[in-house]
Amino acid sequence: MLSIIFLLIAIICLLLLVMFLLDRLSLHQHAEAENRELSQLLEKQFLLQEDSLEAYRELLDAACREPGFWESGNSEV
Repeated sequence: MLSIIFLLIAIICLLLLVMFLLDRLSLHQHAEAENRELSQLLEKQFLLQEDSLEAYRELLDAACREPGFWESGNSEV
């Protein structure tokens, strides 16, 4: 009788452990999906900033090639 009770307790503990591990797996998969989504968003943001920086560089290059840019006293750049 004692061995049956011990087996039931062991089975219940194993079932609880399996349920806990399945819950952790679900949370991990959700966090991975969220992380993937945030990584894509950050990558898009980085590319937008890179394009913006490139446009700013081109603007500065064009302004610096303008004749008399440095001599005219333009300090607002």
